[in-house]
Amino acid sequence: MIYIVRYPMWNVTFPVALPYVGMFLSYLAVFLLSLVLIKKDMKTKLTDLFQFKDARVVLLGLLLAVLLQVIFFGFVVLLGGKPASISFANGTLSSFPITVAITLVFVLYVLYGSFGAFAEEVAYRAYSESRIASKYGYVLGISISTLLFTLQHIHIFQANWLEMFFQRQFIYVLFFGIFVGYFFKKSNGNLWAVVAFHVLINIIDLSLPISFSAPSVYTHWIITILSFTILMIILHVLPFNKLMKTKNLTNNLTQT
Repeated sequence: MIYIVRYPMWNVTFPVALPYVGMFLSYLAVFLLSLVLIKKDMKTKLTDLFQFKDARVVLLGLLLAVLLQVIFFGFVVLLGGKPASISFANGTLSSFPITVAITLVFVLYVLYGSFGAFAEEVAYRAYSESRIASKYGYVLGISISTLLFTLQHIHIFQANWLEMFFQRQFIYVLFFGIFVGYFFKKSNGNLWAVVAFHVLINIIDLSLPISFSAPSVYTHWIITILSFTILMIILHVLPFNKLMKTKNLTNNLTQT
């Protein structure tokens, strides 16, 4: 589904001035297709899916996103990583005044990161994880949906880009998917909780003009695994029964 819908659109729009416009359109296509599958295949009402409940759990998602950044970059600095500035300026926007270009790219990054996260959570947690878990259990549901979520981040099928992805992004995206899948389960299928976590992570990663690079690729992998492991332990021990007012929402999403 992902590659049939997204990759042709990426190829068509890649030459344009703002290639992430193509990514936005492809996310839109995947989002709409996921809604159809949720409604027709899972027999789930979209009003149930998007109903906002348990604000404390949604707030927890935001707090966990901030905590992940603190833990991750704390490890990076502790192990000798150095900050580096990131330029918003895109060569394709060189015709704009610099302030306009930076503002435009920032806004586009935020919109792309927010909608992309929303579409991915609908596709991979609300549909894929819930659908698989309803038949084969949550271990398999989280595993398969995480694998699909990870592989869909391969946007360009070129050797140098693939090498960069598997060195710098694969482990992070993989453990990100595992954590969000577990968070979705622990929150009884609270879509807005995982969306809040994912959106804030994307906004921080995409829009802040600074990053910390780990001393080596292997150090980056270790830091990623440690950071998400700590977050998983925190998530595991949290008293979700006291946080949540909504019971068994997951059952509604996994109903076939």
